[in-house]
Amino acid sequence: MNRVILSVVLAILPLTGFASPVKDWSAARDGLRLHDAGGTLCVEVLKNDMFRILYFPQGQDPCPVRSASVVKYDWSTPPFDVRESDNDIVLSTSTHRVRISKPDGILSFEDHRGQVLLSELDGSSRILEPCEVLGERTWHAEQRFSSPEDEAIYGLGQFHEGIMDFKDYFLRLKQFNTVIALPFFFSTKGYGLFWNNSSLTEWNPEKIELEHQIQASWDYEWALFEPEEDGEYIFIVDGLGRNASVYVDIDELCMEDGFEKRISRRIINQDYDVIPSCLAGRVSLEKGKTYELNIKADFKNLYVRTPSMSGKSTLRSEVADVIDYFVMLGSPDKAISDLRELTGEAPLFPQWAYGFNQSRYTYDTEEAMLAVADGYRSRHYPLDVVVQDMNYWEVSDERNTWGSHLFDPQKFPNPEGMYKKLHDDYKVHVLISVWPRINRDADLFDYFVENGYSLGVQNTASKSAEGISIIGEQDNVAIDPYNPEARKAYWHFMKERLWDKGVDGWWLDASEPEWGYDFRISKTFAGSGARNLNTYSLMQTGAIYDGQRGETDKKRVVILTRSAFPGQQRYGTQCWSGDIGITWNTFRQQLAAGLNYSMAGMPYWSSDIGGFRPFMKTHSHEYRELVVRWFQFGTFLPVMRVHGCRSTELWNLDKESEAIQVAYDRFRHRMLPYIYSLADRVTSEGYTIHRGIVMDYPDDPATYRMDDQFMMGSALMVCPVTEYRSRSREVYLPGQGKWFDFWSGHSFDGGSRVRAEAPIEQIPIFVPAGTILPLGEAVEYAGERPADLLEVRIYPGADGSFTLYEDENDGYGYEKGRSARIVFHWDNAGRTLTIDKPSGSFPGMLKERRFRVTLVGEGKAVGMEAAAGCDRELVYRNKQIKIRL
Repeated sequence: MNRVILSVVLAILPLTGFASPVKDWSAARDGLRLHDAGGTLCVEVLKNDMFRILYFPQGQDPCPVRSASVVKYDWSTPPFDVRESDNDIVLSTSTHRVRISKPDGILSFEDHRGQVLLSELDGSSRILEPCEVLGERTWHAEQRFSSPEDEAIYGLGQFHEGIMDFKDYFLRLKQFNTVIALPFFFSTKGYGLFWNNSSLTEWNPEKIELEHQIQASWDYEWALFEPEEDGEYIFIVDGLGRNASVYVDIDELCMEDGFEKRISRRIINQDYDVIPSCLAGRVSLEKGKTYELNIKADFKNLYVRTPSMSGKSTLRSEVADVIDYFVMLGSPDKAISDLRELTGEAPLFPQWAYGFNQSRYTYDTEEAMLAVADGYRSRHYPLDVVVQDMNYWEVSDERNTWGSHLFDPQKFPNPEGMYKKLHDDYKVHVLISVWPRINRDADLFDYFVENGYSLGVQNTASKSAEGISIIGEQDNVAIDPYNPEARKAYWHFMKERLWDKGVDGWWLDASEPEWGYDFRISKTFAGSGARNLNTYSLMQTGAIYDGQRGETDKKRVVILTRSAFPGQQRYGTQCWSGDIGITWNTFRQQLAAGLNYSMAGMPYWSSDIGGFRPFMKTHSHEYRELVVRWFQFGTFLPVMRVHGCRSTELWNLDKESEAIQVAYDRFRHRMLPYIYSLADRVTSEGYTIHRGIVMDYPDDPATYRMDDQFMMGSALMVCPVTEYRSRSREVYLPGQGKWFDFWSGHSFDGGSRVRAEAPIEQIPIFVPAGTILPLGEAVEYAGERPADLLEVRIYPGADGSFTLYEDENDGYGYEKGRSARIVFHWDNAGRTLTIDKPSGSFPGMLKERRFRVTLVGEGKAVGMEAAAGCDRELVYRNKQIKIRL
């Protein structure tokens, strides 16, 4: 007997539709206009391989559609051709085709050979359902695409289930402390897609509700499940309440020697106390077997997605005026580059932001701020940034001036002097915590409320300790960044009270905003929170970026924030993964979370190295090893930052752990020439530093679900160790070329699996043949000395190149051309290195430097320390050099 309860599919699921034949069509200057029984379909040609698709409801004339994400609307439409046959209307550019089937209206995208890259599922794939949301007459929008069995899909944001490849998976795209919703994804089939909607969106919403029963123990519930087909199932626990953790196990029930036997697998494992509204887990099950789900969580509903629901990718949004999405055809890098062109290029951070960022909860006195800087400098440990967390304002049992931006004079008697000392004596920069929240005790509370510069709520039932009501029933409000005047006021007080005192950058915490209430029910200057649900952080960071850029072009904007939305990269932002736990499982899940965030088009991501919340005894050996392994991982992220509710400074563990962390901290600074050059590619090419292996090997299925290896740029494949006591791990080497062990110089063939040694002081790293890796001298902070000596490691076995980027290291002179690039070429057959003449120049550019060039081999130019010798030392005077090695 199948014990699954097949409930009525929820209202958020696809409506039954019918084929929508094309009634008539016409060519336009920028593409096609087609009409069917439901509305008007517009196909706009942006580039030969990039298209915008708009579907307007019947009776609504096509009109320009703007959004908070998109900044480029004026495209030079390339030549295209439109031809009609009995069955199709085909729009062709020089590289791709868009085909619309006349009998059923199915839209598909093809390459020049006719190979389908992306296609709608059927003739009812576009659905606009009239509805009312919070009193607004609007539409639910849904779009369905076919998803072939051999496809894999990445991006969509940051999620902590530890999942790579979201094909057929379920996701709820709603900002939360540990969740970042980014409705962009790319496919191994050769396309990317940006869903241009900011409301609550679900990815693959089709699901079946399961009956569940409470166990004798109040905190467990269970359900029996007998699958009707073999394949992968997605189980979803929804309506999660306040949980310290969520665990879902699935036990296969079978008999052995006349006794019941259980084979248990954990499919949801969230061992920290910041839990989103729903979580999912993926597992393969067999038809005819009986399984028992055991759920330790406070939740409302249990659902399952079955294998019969696979084969399609669906996006469904709560609030829409039209269906609106962009298709970018080509490689993952091409799709992400197109997304950045569409929504804004990512500016460069100052070079110091790519160094080491020290943070903890919290440095809440002037003495603590100066002591941490002195602690690093006196030990000669590299340090670039101290992050000043909350509670620098007045805090007591009677009074909390959160949101005032005013320093408590008892704790910070001289903020200007403190920052001057940090800058001048310690060569340290500071980011400071700023929230969208303003408490009633803050002097700014009445100003923001009375001027209508704060959010309101739709009803008074959403009271909580931290909220957004302006009707006198709660103790704080949140600023409304959708209001242009509120944006100016927000920056004005930050400038006056923080920037003018010497702050270098911003930590915009809790930028969802999500503090125990639902932003969805708020009222903003731009409309309901439901309509603008996922864009709060985009608007808030934009206010700060615009404000600071209006003050000066001498200092680049640096914003650390907890949430993001497409387009936010244009505001000088980096994100981290929220208030995560301190466990090995959490650490393991960080790998996929960060990769999918980066592969959703956002370039700068980090994790609280060591975790934030103390789920592990911090005096234990296991904890110390976890921090060391996490620190090794963090060294190779686009931004390196330690943080947590503990003493996070490097000297607060045992001597062995301290020494290992310091070694990686030093190597991070040796890598700055490499990292800064990658950052230039982020800005100038739309490049991605933090890369899933599939980005470079999309034709290799072995990489599709690989979540424990990643590329830092093109040179370093990093393979974190995520299990306690592990001293080796398996590594997959993709492709056909050679790979070098970073630590030994030994080479291996691509397409193989190797057992990599991983003593506690080493994270396995492999370097592909053809790599040119520039490494600087050991320094204690970025810019400590001119980069006039570089170690250049060449990994032979294939041709290669690298472009070294340099500029003034801060300010926006690079936007005016004040920068230089030096291209290195390696000709493997001729064993020849060519270093070209620089292109470009800038004030202070070096006129002479030395390159210590070495061909890597067994035991030669290996590890993190500078090589003792080199094959050739060159004096480079900005003229081309060619040498044979």
